[in-house]
Amino acid sequence: MLTNKCWEEEFAQNNENITEHELTFNIDDFNRCINMEIYDMHDCLTLSNRGIEISAKQFDAILKEYPLGRVGYEVYNNEFRVIDFVSQNLSIRAQWQFGRMYVQYLNSRLTLIKDRKIYYILSINDDILTIRFHQEWEEEIHYFSNIDINDRSEPIAIITSSELPINFLRLN
Repeated sequence: MLTNKCWEEEFAQNNENITEHELTFNIDDFNRCINMEIYDMHDCLTLSNRGIEISAKQFDAILKEYPLGRVGYEVYNNEFRVIDFVSQNLSIRAQWQFGRMYVQYLNSRLTLIKDRKIYYILSINDDILTIRFHQEWEEEIHYFSNIDINDRSEPIAIITSSELPINFLRLN
């Protein structure tokens, strides 16, 4: 996992203990979270609660609107904010614990659909953890290729699919 200085500082100063109680949430929230659909739209993956169908020609026109092409499209259209799915107030550290679990779950689904490496970008803004992702494309750079993440003012972490377990649930 690649992190910037802000991420490291956030978790160094925010080192309260996580209890199981902090990570409980109701079954409706859990179902909404895990039942998000993954759409393969002209080779791009989109996380959504509603189906999207457009022609290849329309999709190519849409891609021109994103500075990073398919990478930009996936990053900007695949936003998962923990607070949108968990009705209780969670500390940043508790959001990170939940977010890490969700990234592992999402990775187990996405890697079944595509063989490409996937980049998960986690950021914290206004005490809200946001998770985005994009695939690695041969002819395109990944989202932070030309940016030093330490120049960013918000905490950022990048996790790749190769760093995560293949299966969401591991039996020991």
